[in-house]
Order: sequence, then C-alpha cells, then structure tokens
Amino acid sequence: MRLDEPACGGLRKVVKGEADPMLCKRGWIVGELDTGTGRIATFAYGTPRQQFNGLSAAALVGRELWLGFFQSERLGIAGGPEARDE
Repeated sequence: MRLDEPACGGLRKVVKGEADPMLCKRGWIVGELDTGTGRIATFAYGTPRQQFNGLSAAALVGRELWLGFFQSERLGIAGGPEARDE
C-alpha cells in the first residue's frame, strides 16, 4: 500500500496510541528486489480503487500481475510488464 496517500491525508496517523485502520482507499506499489545490489525498485503501481485496499501480496503470472489485498475478498489483476530479456 502507498504509505503517504494524499487522498487519505498523507502519512498514516496514530491517534491516542492506535494506528489508523487504513479504511481510506490507498494506492498500491509493488517492489522488485535486485539481488545483485540488494536494492528494491518500484516494479508497478496504481491509484486507489474502491474494490481493493490493503495490498499484501503480488505475483507475476505470465504477463499479468496478480494482487492480493488483506482488506478485500478478491484478487486484482493488472497488466504485466513489457517483455524483458531474461
């Protein structure tokens, strides 16, 4: 999930010792680990969607990016990346 979603007032807030339950729909970001450098780069991202919130997992299936959300009872499927040299 996007940590600093402008539509949700920016950074997630803690009020009276309790973290925001993140019910405001946030955009999502998927990172890719470069094992050679140990760095993570943005692989894919998207804007807030009413049906999806709380991105917790992503898997590349063929040319599609399957997204799992801990606050939704469904999977999201995004168009995958362009073909890359392996």
